[in-house]
Amino acid sequence: MNISRLFFFNIFFSLLFSCETKSQNVNNSYLSKKEKFHTKLTKYVKAPQVYEDLVNTRDVLKIEYPSNGMKLQALILRKNIDSTKRKPILVFLHGGFALGEQDVLGCEVFTKLGYIVFAPSYRGENGNGGNFELFLGEVDDAKESIKWIAKQPFADSTKIYVFGHSIGGGISSLLSLEQDVPITKSGSSGGSYSHDFYGWEDIIPYDKKDFLEGKMRVLEENIHSMQIDHYAFVGTKDEALYDRKKELDAKSNNTKLKIIYIEGDHFTSLEASMKEFIKIINSERK
Repeated sequence: MNISRLFFFNIFFSLLFSCETKSQNVNNSYLSKKEKFHTKLTKYVKAPQVYEDLVNTRDVLKIEYPSNGMKLQALILRKNIDSTKRKPILVFLHGGFALGEQDVLGCEVFTKLGYIVFAPSYRGENGNGGNFELFLGEVDDAKESIKWIAKQPFADSTKIYVFGHSIGGGISSLLSLEQDVPITKSGSSGGSYSHDFYGWEDIIPYDKKDFLEGKMRVLEENIHSMQIDHYAFVGTKDEALYDRKKELDAKSNNTKLKIIYIEGDHFTSLEASMKEFIKIINSERK
């Protein structure tokens, strides 16, 4: 075989292998799997938390946003809303399994610096339609809520940031895997979950023996499919998470997942985490 033919075949097989590898990467991506995946719920229930009805108050405005044929409730802090000027948005994803006014009132860290704070509830929560899915349909609802807020006349759709606490942190982290969502960066406090959801056996609404069901509901099983940077804050006294420090550090190495350790437990680390996150996003805006 002459040199020119050998060169041709080397290039051909190199390109063929490259195309196969890229195809495999696409086929193995989180979004391609999610498109084919359909959860099989073993029970159809509402979110496992008592809630108070959401209402308009002096501080918050109750709205509804559309998601998957449902109208779901959300709250917007009235502070900083100006119909004549578009402002940056902080989408706050609440902890627990119900949204309350106190969730958004605790976001002064962001409103003090001019952000408009918006907080959605999800299917199965707060009297909404739909069923509790535990980090699946709720992520789709969060995504639709962000698309809704981005279209509002007071929102700067180029400056939308997401931050979640606990359950909301898990949802925020999963949003980093999605495309076609106008998020610049996302962050979480105490929201790094493993696929087995150990200790939650009573509320898991699917067959917990099905590994794929759990895998599709956590970021750490899909890190290499991340679309944007996610800053995951972990309290040094949050034993459930900090005990997994070596594991989290290993999985996040050289990825878009940034693990940041901060003083405090699952709850006392929240405010400090929000302050650090706003430093990160404000440095980007300058």
